[in-house]
Amino acid sequence: MRFSYRKGFFEADLIVKERVTLPDGWNPQTTRLELATEFTQAPAPDATQCAFASSDGATLVDDALIDFGGMMMVPGKAFSINGTQDALTGPKNNALHVLKRWQKMNGRQFLIESVAWTEAERHMQSLPKASGIERKPFREAGVGRDLPTTRMAVKNPEPVRVARLPYNEEGFVIDYITVVTQPTWTFQSGQTYLVPNSVSISSSCTFQAGAIIKFDRLGAIMLSGTISCPPDGSVFLTARDDTSIGEDTSTGALTGYYGNPYYLQLYNMNAAVLNRMNIRYAREGVFANTPCYSAPQTVRDSRFEDCEKGVTASISTMTLTNLIFCNTPTQYYNYGGSSFSVSAVTSNCNGYVRFTTLTDGKVLSGITNLPIEIVSGDKAFEAISLNDGGDPVKGLAFNSSYSTATWDTAGTTNGQYTLTPVLYFTDDVVVFGPTNTVTVTNYVWFPNYYPVAGNALRVEVQTIHANGTWSMNVYDDQNNLRSVLNGTVDENGNCNLDGFPGPGFSLSLLDGNGEQLPEAFWVLAITTFAAAGQRPPTATGRQTNFVERSWWGQQTWFNVTYQQIYQPSSFNGQNLKQMLVDVYLAAKSRYPTLSQAVQLGTETEPWRLLGPSEWSTLAVSLTNDFGTRNLYYFGHGSAERFGYSDDTNQQINIPDLNRILKNALDPLKGTNGHPYRFVFLDGCKTANGGLASAFGIPKGNVPMNEFIGKRGIRPRAFLGWDKNCTIGWGAFDQQHNTFIGSFFDKWRNAVDEQGLPYGVQRAITEANPVSWSQRPHLTVHGYSGLFFIDD
Repeated sequence: MRFSYRKGFFEADLIVKERVTLPDGWNPQTTRLELATEFTQAPAPDATQCAFASSDGATLVDDALIDFGGMMMVPGKAFSINGTQDALTGPKNNALHVLKRWQKMNGRQFLIESVAWTEAERHMQSLPKASGIERKPFREAGVGRDLPTTRMAVKNPEPVRVARLPYNEEGFVIDYITVVTQPTWTFQSGQTYLVPNSVSISSSCTFQAGAIIKFDRLGAIMLSGTISCPPDGSVFLTARDDTSIGEDTSTGALTGYYGNPYYLQLYNMNAAVLNRMNIRYAREGVFANTPCYSAPQTVRDSRFEDCEKGVTASISTMTLTNLIFCNTPTQYYNYGGSSFSVSAVTSNCNGYVRFTTLTDGKVLSGITNLPIEIVSGDKAFEAISLNDGGDPVKGLAFNSSYSTATWDTAGTTNGQYTLTPVLYFTDDVVVFGPTNTVTVTNYVWFPNYYPVAGNALRVEVQTIHANGTWSMNVYDDQNNLRSVLNGTVDENGNCNLDGFPGPGFSLSLLDGNGEQLPEAFWVLAITTFAAAGQRPPTATGRQTNFVERSWWGQQTWFNVTYQQIYQPSSFNGQNLKQMLVDVYLAAKSRYPTLSQAVQLGTETEPWRLLGPSEWSTLAVSLTNDFGTRNLYYFGHGSAERFGYSDDTNQQINIPDLNRILKNALDPLKGTNGHPYRFVFLDGCKTANGGLASAFGIPKGNVPMNEFIGKRGIRPRAFLGWDKNCTIGWGAFDQQHNTFIGSFFDKWRNAVDEQGLPYGVQRAITEANPVSWSQRPHLTVHGYSGLFFIDD
């Protein structure tokens, strides 16, 4: 016997040193190897019982969890140690489940632990044979157990002697662990915790984002109650000698693996979900041992880095999804009796993305649903795109969970496309998925996919029926047929209208008085007819164009606002404020005598976003008046929002903008209800996602003719950064400060060689400091030649 006592638990091991053989006539299939431990003083425990079927069909009962209130006994394992082989056959580390029974016999209390003889025998095959001894005659087997006589402790024990050398053993071990428990525990955000030994949390455990839990080589946490994990952010579990995060708890160099042998053990009768874990340097990150093969255990949205094993299990049903195993050779391991359902895992340390149904040579047509597999681990990604070369494909929309994209392939030209999924993270990491070459084939398609109408409705249609003819019905938003058009198809498949230079044509949406027609959207239903010898004889297509209410000739006012990321009275805080004052004065100069030219703040105190109240006021002000169409914002940002990432009361995201401005590409939702003329979101990676579209500004470089000439709508531009823009946390980046002031000065005042005002892109190019390294990362969507004043 080997007894181990450390702070937090007591452990007893029975080490079988020699190969044990069964007496003649004993049936190995019905024999169990038992260890009986008597407890002379113990309260009556609560036992969680499970039923198992033995190899011969008998029903066995296991007291899987024996709870004494302040202490509990958890499942033990039988296994081979050191040089002993696990078995003559079978995988390494194939530990056996040990059944436990807490029983009262003859007024005495015993813990009876057992393993099936056939399983134990495999592990003992490599042990030396038992030494020759004089065998006593066997007694016949009885129905009950023969209990040993109770022995009293000696009255005058000698002092315990300590061995001079470490005790190394070989053999086959049956163990149980008695763990001192904590009923409830909350690992709080920003706190560093040290787990020097094994501990148990039996009732409920809460992990808050930002908590840092460090483990000694003997440290482990068993969770047997409810588990609460954060919906976002990360919980960090790492080695005590890891000095890269949290408070310094190190006792030496960071080497090897930590945990005894795991960091976390899931031991739950009910279903449990462990997520948002960032686990480093663990011998085993998470181990599941579920009593009675009960409810499934789930590990998801987590990262395992520099671990020996990620997730291990014994007698458990496991679900693993969205996991990164970075430098972790064994992603998951079955110690026996477990099943694993695994999806969306990767060994790529940065994550992974793919469109699961895209394959080389695939032919796409019409509206195609594309399932997406994203592996981001414990990190939240900001945006995803599907690029052809370096540009996102047109007509692609994502569902709210980004699990599926819908591609209206009729919004792009027929042909081959080399598609690469791209995943953007908040820490400036960009992940490229596998590239596939596909072919888009439609009988009818709409190549200029920007279905927005204003004072005019743009019609651009192509078909496979080159040199054929076409007919089009035009329906209003009440499905009334308003017009029927006919024309010819040129040699390139363009549907042209006689009298209009092609390709394509525009239809006026103005009445006899020059006023815009009131319809919210228009539907084009086209049929093309084949020329002689073509197949099929006809083809059809349909496109909906939503109408943007005219705001030509309207004064367009500004909002100028910022987050105060420095102390207001500090040197950096004053520099930042002065930059915003300069922007405010430039914005006001559009209408110097108009009080509402800049909606919020004053010339000396621009609108500072101090808390939820100021953010709420800004949200209202975005549509405070029909004329509010310009915005400059400085502060935190991402591809999907501007403001703080972890506080929805201090941010405005794309769903917020869709609700406020109603610029989502859906006619039934009041599309382009309040488009903006100019937006500059001076925050990290604001150009990468859908913020431009949420402000009613199309992404990419859009020539002025697409706005005015073809659709009769006002030109517009969006400025944002395509990466994290460094502004300086210790000190405000003066080059950023200089650039913003110079950009607005040149955009407002400078003229080119022909005497025309600078457009947005020219002002960016000419702004000081000329050598500023961040300048190339400022991206313009929409019309890059937009003037400062175009009323």
